[in-house]
Amino acid sequence: MFNPKWGAPPAGGDHNKGTAIEVASWVFTSIALITVILRLYGRLRLTHNPGWDDFWIVLSMIFNLTYTILIVVAVNAGNGRHLYYLNPSQTSTAIKWNSIAYIVGIMSFSVPKVGVVVLLMRLLNPSRMQQYIMYSLSYTCIVISVLSAVLLWQQCDPSAGLWNPALKPVCWSPSILVNYSIFGGAFSAFTDFYLAAYPCFVLSKLNMSLRKKTCPIAVLSLGFIAGGIAIYRCTRITTLYDRTDYAYATTDLHLWTSIEGSFIIIAANLPTLQPIFVVVINRSLVGCNNACSSEKQKGSAYKPSSIVVGGRSGMRPGDRRGPKDPFGFNTEDLVRDDDSVDSIIPPNRIQKTFGIRVEHESSDGYGQVSERDPVHEHTKPNSHGTYRNDFDAV
Repeated sequence: MFNPKWGAPPAGGDHNKGTAIEVASWVFTSIALITVILRLYGRLRLTHNPGWDDFWIVLSMIFNLTYTILIVVAVNAGNGRHLYYLNPSQTSTAIKWNSIAYIVGIMSFSVPKVGVVVLLMRLLNPSRMQQYIMYSLSYTCIVISVLSAVLLWQQCDPSAGLWNPALKPVCWSPSILVNYSIFGGAFSAFTDFYLAAYPCFVLSKLNMSLRKKTCPIAVLSLGFIAGGIAIYRCTRITTLYDRTDYAYATTDLHLWTSIEGSFIIIAANLPTLQPIFVVVINRSLVGCNNACSSEKQKGSAYKPSSIVVGGRSGMRPGDRRGPKDPFGFNTEDLVRDDDSVDSIIPPNRIQKTFGIRVEHESSDGYGQVSERDPVHEHTKPNSHGTYRNDFDAV
Protein backbone atom coordinates (compact mmCIF):
# COMPACT_ATOMS: atom_id res chain seq x y z
CA MET A 1 0.00 0.00 0.00
CA PHE A 2 2.87 2.36 0.81
CA ASN A 3 6.07 2.72 -1.18
CA PRO A 4 8.60 4.67 0.92
CA LYS A 5 11.15 4.89 -1.91
CA TRP A 6 8.76 6.44 -4.39
CA GLY A 7 9.98 9.66 -5.98
CA ALA A 8 12.89 11.93 -5.15
CA PRO A 9 14.25 12.47 -1.62
CA PRO A 10 12.05 14.85 0.41
CA ALA A 11 13.12 18.46 0.65
CA GLY A 12 14.83 19.18 3.95
CA GLY A 13 16.36 15.76 4.30
CA ASP A 14 15.58 13.31 7.11
CA HIS A 15 13.52 15.73 9.19
CA ASN A 16 11.93 14.21 12.31
CA LYS A 17 8.81 15.86 13.76
CA GLY A 18 8.29 13.08 16.26
CA THR A 19 10.10 14.70 19.20
CA ALA A 20 8.07 17.90 18.96
CA ILE A 21 4.82 15.89 18.81
CA GLU A 22 5.86 13.89 21.88
CA VAL A 23 6.71 16.96 23.95
CA ALA A 24 3.56 18.87 23.02
CA SER A 25 1.33 15.87 23.67
CA TRP A 26 2.87 15.20 27.08
CA VAL A 27 2.53 18.86 28.11
CA PHE A 28 -1.21 18.97 27.43
CA THR A 29 -1.78 15.47 28.78
CA SER A 30 0.06 16.30 32.00
CA ILE A 31 -2.02 19.44 32.55
CA ALA A 32 -5.19 17.45 31.94
CA LEU A 33 -4.05 14.75 34.38
CA ILE A 34 -3.31 17.33 37.09
CA THR A 35 -6.79 18.82 36.76
CA VAL A 36 -8.33 15.34 36.96
CA ILE A 37 -6.42 14.61 40.17
CA LEU A 38 -7.52 17.92 41.69
CA ARG A 39 -11.09 17.24 40.61
CA LEU A 40 -11.13 13.84 42.30
CA TYR A 41 -9.52 15.25 45.44
CA GLY A 42 -12.20 17.92 45.68
CA ARG A 43 -15.06 15.54 45.01
CA LEU A 44 -13.85 12.66 47.20
CA ARG A 45 -12.08 14.41 50.09
CA LEU A 46 -13.62 17.88 50.34
CA THR A 47 -17.24 17.67 49.18
CA HIS A 48 -17.72 13.88 49.38
CA ASN A 49 -20.00 14.21 46.38
CA PRO A 50 -18.70 12.19 43.42
CA GLY A 51 -20.91 11.73 40.38
CA TRP A 52 -21.15 10.09 36.99
CA ASP A 53 -19.44 13.08 35.42
CA ASP A 54 -16.31 12.08 37.35
CA PHE A 55 -16.53 8.57 35.90
CA TRP A 56 -16.71 9.85 32.33
CA ILE A 57 -13.81 12.25 32.85
CA VAL A 58 -11.63 9.53 34.39
CA LEU A 59 -12.48 7.26 31.45
CA SER A 60 -11.59 10.09 29.07
CA MET A 61 -8.29 10.61 30.86
CA ILE A 62 -7.49 6.92 30.43
CA PHE A 63 -8.08 7.23 26.68
CA ASN A 64 -6.04 10.43 26.55
CA LEU A 65 -3.11 9.00 28.50
CA THR A 66 -3.16 5.79 26.44
CA TYR A 67 -3.19 7.84 23.25
CA THR A 68 -0.14 9.83 24.34
CA ILE A 69 1.73 6.64 25.20
CA LEU A 70 0.87 5.19 21.78
CA ILE A 71 2.15 8.37 20.13
CA VAL A 72 5.48 7.82 21.89
CA VAL A 73 5.55 4.19 20.73
CA ALA A 74 4.75 5.25 17.16
CA VAL A 75 7.43 7.95 17.18
CA ASN A 76 10.02 5.49 18.46
CA ALA A 77 9.01 3.17 15.63
CA GLY A 78 9.65 5.90 13.05
CA ASN A 79 6.47 7.96 12.98
CA GLY A 80 7.28 11.61 12.29
CA ARG A 81 10.01 10.76 9.79
CA HIS A 82 9.77 10.59 6.02
CA LEU A 83 9.05 7.05 4.82
CA TYR A 84 11.81 7.55 2.25
CA TYR A 85 14.39 7.13 5.02
CA LEU A 86 12.76 4.11 6.70
CA ASN A 87 13.38 0.51 5.76
CA PRO A 88 10.35 -1.72 5.03
CA SER A 89 10.27 -3.10 8.57
CA GLN A 90 10.35 0.38 10.11
CA THR A 91 7.69 1.58 7.70
CA SER A 92 5.35 -1.25 8.59
CA THR A 93 5.83 -0.78 12.34
CA ALA A 94 5.47 3.00 12.21
CA ILE A 95 2.22 2.89 10.22
CA LYS A 96 0.85 0.11 12.43
CA TRP A 97 1.27 2.11 15.65
CA ASN A 98 0.17 5.27 13.88
CA SER A 99 -3.15 3.62 13.00
CA ILE A 100 -3.67 2.12 16.46
CA ALA A 101 -2.95 5.48 18.10
CA TYR A 102 -5.45 7.25 15.85
CA ILE A 103 -8.24 4.86 16.88
CA VAL A 104 -7.65 5.62 20.57
CA GLY A 105 -7.19 9.32 19.84
CA ILE A 106 -10.61 9.87 18.31
CA MET A 107 -12.16 8.40 21.45
CA SER A 108 -10.12 10.75 23.65
CA PHE A 109 -12.01 13.82 22.43
CA SER A 110 -15.49 12.26 22.08
CA VAL A 111 -15.89 10.52 25.45
CA PRO A 112 -15.27 13.62 27.64
CA LYS A 113 -18.25 15.36 26.02
CA VAL A 114 -20.54 13.05 27.99
CA GLY A 115 -18.77 14.13 31.17
CA VAL A 116 -19.36 17.77 30.24
CA VAL A 117 -23.07 17.07 29.71
CA VAL A 118 -23.45 15.31 33.07
CA LEU A 119 -21.65 18.22 34.76
CA LEU A 120 -24.06 20.71 33.16
CA MET A 121 -26.94 18.59 34.45
CA ARG A 122 -25.59 18.95 37.98
CA LEU A 123 -24.92 22.66 37.70
CA LEU A 124 -27.86 23.93 35.67
CA ASN A 125 -30.59 21.28 35.99
CA PRO A 126 -31.84 21.95 32.43
CA SER A 127 -35.25 21.11 31.03
CA ARG A 128 -36.02 17.65 29.66
CA MET A 129 -35.72 18.94 26.12
CA GLN A 130 -32.25 20.37 26.76
CA GLN A 131 -31.19 17.16 28.49
CA TYR A 132 -32.32 15.16 25.47
CA ILE A 133 -30.48 17.45 23.05
CA MET A 134 -27.19 17.48 24.98
CA TYR A 135 -27.15 13.75 25.67
CA SER A 136 -28.01 13.04 22.02
CA LEU A 137 -25.17 15.23 20.79
CA SER A 138 -22.58 13.71 23.12
CA TYR A 139 -23.53 10.08 22.49
CA THR A 140 -23.71 10.70 18.75
CA CYS A 141 -20.12 11.95 18.90
CA ILE A 142 -19.08 8.65 20.45
CA VAL A 143 -20.96 6.64 17.81
CA ILE A 144 -19.37 8.68 15.00
CA SER A 145 -15.92 8.14 16.50
CA VAL A 146 -16.45 4.39 16.81
CA LEU A 147 -17.58 4.19 13.17
CA SER A 148 -14.55 6.23 12.14
CA ALA A 149 -12.30 3.72 13.89
CA VAL A 150 -14.09 0.87 12.11
CA LEU A 151 -13.62 2.57 8.74
CA LEU A 152 -9.93 3.07 9.41
CA TRP A 153 -9.42 -0.52 10.43
CA GLN A 154 -11.54 -2.05 7.66
CA GLN A 155 -10.45 0.11 4.73
CA CYS A 156 -8.10 -2.64 3.61
CA ASP A 157 -8.72 -6.36 3.20
CA PRO A 158 -6.98 -7.86 5.07
CA SER A 159 -6.77 -5.18 7.75
CA ALA A 160 -3.06 -5.79 8.31
CA GLY A 161 -2.52 -4.72 4.72
CA LEU A 162 -2.91 -1.16 5.95
CA TRP A 163 0.70 -1.32 7.14
CA ASN A 164 1.99 -4.45 5.40
CA PRO A 165 1.95 -4.05 1.59
CA ALA A 166 3.42 -7.54 1.20
CA LEU A 167 -0.07 -8.91 1.87
CA LYS A 168 -1.27 -7.24 -1.35
CA PRO A 169 -4.41 -5.81 0.24
CA VAL A 170 -7.46 -4.50 -1.56
CA CYS A 171 -8.22 -1.05 -0.11
CA TRP A 172 -10.99 1.51 -0.46
CA SER A 173 -10.39 4.95 -1.76
CA PRO A 174 -8.93 7.10 1.05
CA SER A 175 -11.58 9.73 0.30
CA ILE A 176 -14.18 7.60 2.14
CA LEU A 177 -12.29 7.78 5.43
CA VAL A 178 -11.24 11.40 4.91
CA ASN A 179 -14.73 12.71 4.13
CA TYR A 180 -16.31 10.79 6.99
CA SER A 181 -13.62 11.96 9.42
CA ILE A 182 -14.18 15.58 8.39
CA PHE A 183 -17.90 15.10 9.01
CA GLY A 184 -17.11 13.66 12.45
CA GLY A 185 -14.79 16.54 13.26
CA ALA A 186 -17.38 19.11 12.20
CA PHE A 187 -20.04 17.43 14.34
CA SER A 188 -17.63 17.37 17.27
CA ALA A 189 -17.03 21.10 16.86
CA PHE A 190 -20.78 21.79 16.71
CA THR A 191 -21.28 19.80 19.92
CA ASP A 192 -18.52 21.76 21.66
CA PHE A 193 -20.11 25.04 20.58
CA TYR A 194 -23.55 23.98 21.79
CA LEU A 195 -22.31 22.76 25.18
CA ALA A 196 -20.49 26.08 25.62
CA ALA A 197 -23.35 28.28 24.42
CA TYR A 198 -26.04 26.75 26.63
CA PRO A 199 -24.53 27.66 30.05
CA CYS A 200 -23.64 31.12 28.73
CA PHE A 201 -27.27 31.66 27.74
CA VAL A 202 -28.54 30.47 31.14
CA LEU A 203 -26.11 32.62 33.11
CA SER A 204 -26.84 35.67 30.98
CA LYS A 205 -30.48 35.48 32.11
CA LEU A 206 -29.63 35.53 35.80
CA ASN A 207 -30.12 38.65 37.90
CA MET A 208 -26.41 39.16 38.49
CA SER A 209 -24.08 42.03 37.84
CA LEU A 210 -21.86 41.75 34.78
CA ARG A 211 -18.81 41.49 37.02
CA LYS A 212 -20.23 38.43 38.77
CA LYS A 213 -21.29 36.82 35.51
CA THR A 214 -17.94 37.21 33.79
CA CYS A 215 -15.99 34.53 35.64
CA PRO A 216 -18.53 31.66 35.51
CA ILE A 217 -19.34 32.44 31.88
CA ALA A 218 -15.63 32.43 31.01
CA VAL A 219 -15.09 29.08 32.74
CA LEU A 220 -18.13 27.37 31.23
CA SER A 221 -17.55 28.77 27.73
CA LEU A 222 -14.15 27.17 27.18
CA GLY A 223 -15.94 24.78 24.86
CA PHE A 224 -15.78 27.48 22.20
CA ILE A 225 -12.00 27.10 22.18
CA ALA A 226 -12.36 23.31 22.01
CA GLY A 227 -14.67 23.75 19.02
CA GLY A 228 -12.09 25.97 17.34
CA ILE A 229 -9.44 23.30 17.88
CA ALA A 230 -11.78 20.70 16.37
CA ILE A 231 -12.28 22.86 13.28
CA TYR A 232 -8.53 23.28 12.81
CA ARG A 233 -8.03 19.54 13.29
CA CYS A 234 -10.44 18.98 10.40
CA THR A 235 -8.02 20.82 8.13
CA ARG A 236 -5.34 18.27 9.07
CA ILE A 237 -7.51 15.25 8.27
CA THR A 238 -6.72 15.62 4.58
CA THR A 239 -3.21 14.35 5.36
CA LEU A 240 -4.76 10.86 5.39
CA TYR A 241 -4.72 11.13 1.58
CA ASP A 242 -0.92 11.03 1.55
CA ARG A 243 -0.06 7.41 0.88
CA THR A 244 3.54 8.08 -0.10
CA ASP A 245 4.64 9.70 3.17
CA TYR A 246 1.94 8.64 5.62
CA ALA A 247 4.01 8.50 8.83
CA TYR A 248 5.35 12.02 8.32
CA ALA A 249 2.24 13.71 6.91
CA THR A 250 -0.18 12.61 9.66
CA THR A 251 1.89 13.82 12.63
CA ASP A 252 0.09 17.17 12.73
CA LEU A 253 -3.25 15.35 12.85
CA HIS A 254 -2.05 13.36 15.86
CA LEU A 255 -0.82 16.49 17.58
CA TRP A 256 -4.12 18.36 17.28
CA THR A 257 -6.12 15.27 18.20
CA SER A 258 -4.12 15.08 21.42
CA ILE A 259 -4.54 18.80 22.11
CA GLU A 260 -8.30 18.65 21.52
CA GLY A 261 -8.83 15.70 23.85
CA SER A 262 -6.68 17.21 26.60
CA PHE A 263 -8.29 20.64 26.34
CA ILE A 264 -11.83 19.26 26.64
CA ILE A 265 -10.81 17.41 29.80
CA ILE A 266 -9.22 20.55 31.24
CA ALA A 267 -12.28 22.64 30.40
CA ALA A 268 -14.57 20.05 32.00
CA ASN A 269 -12.50 19.99 35.19
CA LEU A 270 -12.14 23.72 35.88
CA PRO A 271 -15.72 24.30 37.11
CA THR A 272 -15.31 21.45 39.61
CA LEU A 273 -12.18 22.91 41.22
CA GLN A 274 -14.19 25.41 43.26
CA PRO A 275 -13.70 23.51 46.57
CA ILE A 276 -9.93 23.60 46.07
CA PHE A 277 -9.96 27.38 45.60
CA VAL A 278 -12.31 27.84 48.55
CA VAL A 279 -9.96 25.91 50.85
CA VAL A 280 -7.00 28.02 49.73
CA ILE A 281 -8.97 31.27 50.15
CA ASN A 282 -10.32 30.18 53.54
CA ARG A 283 -6.84 29.55 54.89
CA SER A 284 -5.66 32.90 53.62
CA LEU A 285 -8.64 34.73 55.12
CA VAL A 286 -8.35 32.98 58.49
CA GLY A 287 -4.71 33.99 58.80
CA CYS A 288 -5.50 37.56 57.79
CA ASN A 289 -8.52 37.82 60.11
CA ASN A 290 -6.57 36.49 63.08
CA ALA A 291 -3.80 39.02 62.53
CA CYS A 292 -6.24 41.90 62.05
CA SER A 293 -8.31 40.95 65.10
CA SER A 294 -5.30 40.88 67.39
CA GLU A 295 -4.28 44.36 66.24
CA LYS A 296 -7.77 45.83 66.65
CA GLN A 297 -8.23 44.45 70.18
CA LYS A 298 -5.12 46.23 71.41
CA GLY A 299 -6.04 49.63 72.91
CA SER A 300 -9.78 49.31 72.20
CA ALA A 301 -12.19 49.78 75.15
CA TYR A 302 -15.13 48.38 73.21
CA LYS A 303 -14.79 44.93 71.68
CA PRO A 304 -17.09 44.25 68.76
CA SER A 305 -19.54 41.42 69.12
CA SER A 306 -18.80 38.12 67.43
CA ILE A 307 -21.00 35.28 66.32
CA VAL A 308 -19.90 31.72 66.91
CA VAL A 309 -21.32 29.57 64.10
CA GLY A 310 -20.74 25.85 64.21
CA GLY A 311 -17.94 26.29 66.72
CA ARG A 312 -15.97 28.85 64.69
CA SER A 313 -15.92 32.57 65.22
CA GLY A 314 -14.73 35.52 63.22
CA MET A 315 -17.86 36.40 61.26
CA ARG A 316 -19.71 39.64 61.71
CA PRO A 317 -23.52 39.64 61.95
CA GLY A 318 -23.89 40.67 58.33
CA ASP A 319 -21.52 38.01 57.00
CA ARG A 320 -23.87 35.18 56.18
CA ARG A 321 -22.35 33.67 53.10
CA GLY A 322 -18.74 33.15 54.15
CA PRO A 323 -15.93 33.46 51.60
CA LYS A 324 -16.85 34.34 48.07
CA ASP A 325 -16.91 31.60 45.51
CA PRO A 326 -13.92 32.27 43.22
CA PHE A 327 -16.02 31.35 40.18
CA GLY A 328 -18.73 33.85 41.10
CA PHE A 329 -21.50 31.43 42.04
CA ASN A 330 -23.52 32.57 45.07
CA THR A 331 -26.93 31.18 45.96
CA GLU A 332 -28.48 34.60 46.42
CA ASP A 333 -27.43 35.66 42.94
CA LEU A 334 -29.06 32.86 41.00
CA VAL A 335 -32.33 34.60 40.18
CA ARG A 336 -33.59 35.47 36.74
CA ASP A 337 -34.47 38.95 35.62
CA ASP A 338 -38.17 38.15 35.92
CA ASP A 339 -37.69 37.42 39.66
CA SER A 340 -38.19 33.69 39.15
CA VAL A 341 -35.80 31.28 40.79
CA ASP A 342 -33.61 29.53 38.27
CA SER A 343 -33.18 25.79 38.64
CA ILE A 344 -29.39 26.05 38.65
CA ILE A 345 -29.40 24.78 42.26
CA PRO A 346 -30.93 21.29 42.65
CA PRO A 347 -33.98 21.20 44.96
CA ASN A 348 -33.66 20.38 48.66
CA ARG A 349 -29.95 21.08 48.64
CA ILE A 350 -29.57 24.49 50.30
CA GLN A 351 -30.31 23.97 53.97
CA LYS A 352 -28.04 24.62 56.93
CA THR A 353 -28.44 24.39 60.69
CA PHE A 354 -26.61 26.94 62.85
CA GLY A 355 -25.96 26.85 66.56
CA ILE A 356 -25.49 30.52 67.52
CA ARG A 357 -23.94 32.10 70.59
CA VAL A 358 -23.56 35.89 70.68
CA GLU A 359 -20.92 37.42 72.95
CA HIS A 360 -20.26 41.11 73.46
CA GLU A 361 -18.51 43.26 76.02
CA SER A 362 -19.46 46.82 76.89
CA SER A 363 -17.09 49.59 77.90
CA ASP A 364 -17.65 48.93 81.65
CA GLY A 365 -16.03 45.52 81.29
CA TYR A 366 -19.15 43.43 81.99
CA GLY A 367 -19.68 40.71 79.43
CA GLN A 368 -23.00 39.30 78.36
CA VAL A 369 -23.76 36.05 76.63
CA SER A 370 -26.92 35.28 74.71
CA GLU A 371 -27.63 31.82 73.31
CA ARG A 372 -30.39 30.69 71.02
CA ASP A 373 -31.66 27.35 69.89
CA PRO A 374 -30.23 25.99 66.64
CA VAL A 375 -31.59 27.86 63.68
CA HIS A 376 -32.48 26.15 60.42
CA GLU A 377 -31.52 28.27 57.46
CA HIS A 378 -33.43 27.89 54.19
CA THR A 379 -32.32 29.91 51.23
CA LYS A 380 -35.29 31.25 49.30
CA PRO A 381 -36.20 34.32 47.25
CA ASN A 382 -37.91 37.32 48.78
CA SER A 383 -40.31 39.78 47.21
CA HIS A 384 -37.44 41.76 45.70
CA GLY A 385 -36.31 38.85 43.53
CA THR A 386 -33.14 38.04 45.49
CA TYR A 387 -32.44 35.26 47.93
CA ARG A 388 -32.76 35.84 51.66
CA ASN A 389 -32.26 33.57 54.65
CA ASP A 390 -34.76 32.74 57.38
CA PHE A 391 -31.79 33.34 59.67
CA ASP A 392 -32.14 37.07 58.93
CA ALA A 393 -35.39 37.31 60.85
CA VAL A 394 -33.95 35.83 64.03
